[in-house]
Order: sequence, then C-alpha cells, then structure tokens
Amino acid sequence: MADYMILATIHILVGFELFGLGFIKGAPLADDIEAMMIIGFLLYIAAVILMVLVKGGGLGGNKMALIATMILTLLAGLFILVGVVMWGIDYRNSTNPYTMTLDTTGMVMAFIGGIFLILAVAKGGGSKTGP
Repeated sequence: MADYMILATIHILVGFELFGLGFIKGAPLADDIEAMMIIGFLLYIAAVILMVLVKGGGLGGNKMALIATMILTLLAGLFILVGVVMWGIDYRNSTNPYTMTLDTTGMVMAFIGGIFLILAVAKGGGSKTGP
C-alpha cells in the first residue's frame, strides 16, 4: 500500500523546485500574469514550509497542519493555472516559452501533491487535531 504522505512530499518539493526554476529564469511577463505567478509562488513557499514541518518538524501527525498544507498546495496550483492560461492567451507576444513549461510542470506537480494529501487525510494521516 502506498504511503500518500511520502508521495505528496516528493511531488510538492520537486514541483516547487521546477516552478522556482521557471519563475526565476523566466522572461518578464505582463503585470497580471506576473501577479498570478507571484501569488502562486508565495503560496507554494508556505505549502513547502508546512510540508517540511509536518514531515520532519514539530507538527508531525497534526491533521490541521496537513489540511492547511493541502489547501495551500491546491491554491498555489490554481493561481499558477490562472497565470499559465493568461500567458497562453497572450502566447504570440512571448519571447521564451520554455520557462513556462517548467512553471506548468510545477503546477501539475502541485495538483498531484494536493491529491495525494487529500488521500493521506482520508486514509487517516495526521491523527492529532491540535498542537
């Protein structure tokens, strides 16, 4: 039987690295697209910090922290998705589509990690509800 927490951790951390590479190395985007990507990046940072705390820090087994990580991860993926769609509409004016590929891969990994977190919560991961 798969350990959904390990799978979620792998997908969230690898997706964050891929998204970070695309975000940092990317060409300047329109202000509205960049705003969506920045919000997604900040949410992704918060999700990664919470995931590290849940897996290896003082929040091990805390169900509320696990649910918060799941919500932050899915919200990060949603904001990145909106940014990618807005970029796709304005694709002809773009100079470097390759960094957006990294951003899209990071978004997909965020959604997959969020789904694994949903499965981990449903399986009973994080039995404690308080600190």
